[in-house]
Amino acid sequence: MKFPPGFRGTFVTIGISVFRQASAAWLLLLAAQELERMMVSIVSNGMSTSGGMGADMDSQSRVAALQTKIKGLIKSIGLIQKQIADEPDPKVKKVLVKMIENLQQTIQTIEQQIYQLERAEQQKEINRIEARRKNEAEGKIDLPRSAALPGN
Repeated sequence: MKFPPGFRGTFVTIGISVFRQASAAWLLLLAAQELERMMVSIVSNGMSTSGGMGADMDSQSRVAALQTKIKGLIKSIGLIQKQIADEPDPKVKKVLVKMIENLQQTIQTIEQQIYQLERAEQQKEINRIEARRKNEAEGKIDLPRSAALPGN
């Protein structure tokens, strides 16, 4: 069978184009899977007591570390949005949009962790104040120690 002139070149060009799109979609899928693993790691680290942040870190340090993670995720979202704007393939755009949605959910989870840390710190302070008042009312606090307590 004889092919018309230019047919073979067109076939090769179409084949390369399809291969490039498939390769781009495959790379995006791999990137999405890696990003998902990273997000799971971020969330699980933030939820654990030490969380990769050190068990001896105070709440303010933990909040600062979580806020830094949020900034990094926001930066990633911006980069992905740029990719969406430049991407002609709607399937690839759909994958990228899903990645952004996952990142936004991760940010919300981290924000909830920050809120919980702040609430726990507030509750600790309330408990300290109540204990101090109770001890003062019972006359159990000695002078040098009461001077070291916050609020005196």
